[in-house]
Order: sequence, then structure tokens, then C-alpha cells
Amino acid sequence: MTKEQLNQTRHSKAEQPTWLQVVSEACGSDPIALTELYAVVAANPKAAGKLNALAKVRQTLYTHPEVFVEVGAGVWTLARFFSVEQVEALHRDRKRRLASSGNRKS
Repeated sequence: MTKEQLNQTRHSKAEQPTWLQVVSEACGSDPIALTELYAVVAANPKAAGKLNALAKVRQTLYTHPEVFVEVGAGVWTLARFFSVEQVEALHRDRKRRLASSGNRKS
């Protein structure tokens, strides 16, 4: 690969949105079921041809609790629509729900 080709590859990667940006945009302003979120993200060019795209969606949701909250079983939205106290309560509820179902993810 020539130096010019390498620079073009780096430049095109720099222009691509991050997974955080893709998932945030897919969430929109209304709560969205995880299955619907998968479909919206799958239509994004970043997910094209990637076998792990659905896992990246879950990873993004779980690793950014300051951005995303689960408002019901498998229903997600952006945390910015809630007060800090409400976000904390939603995260507590999710942890309780997961603990009671035997799933230890947080």
C-alpha cells in the first residue's frame, strides 16, 4: 500500500461516525425497542458487512450509561430526556430487573 493510499484510508475512517454517534442517532427522540434499534443501525453504512454490528449496539448502550437508559425491558432512549435523578433510578431499576432474572449484567 502506498503512502497516499494509506492516508486516504485513514482519512475515510476519520470521517465515519463512531458507534456512539450511530446508536445515539438511531435512538432519536422516542424510546425504541432493541430489535427496532438493531434494524435502524443495520441500515447505517457503518454496520454494512459487519458481523458484530448487533453486539456493538449492545456494547455501546451498556458502556455509555450517561447517554442511554433502558426505560423498560429492551426499550432504550437517550438519557438527556431525563433528570439526573430519573436516570439513576432507571439504572437502578434495570439492575434490579437483571438481578431478579438471573442475568448479572449491569
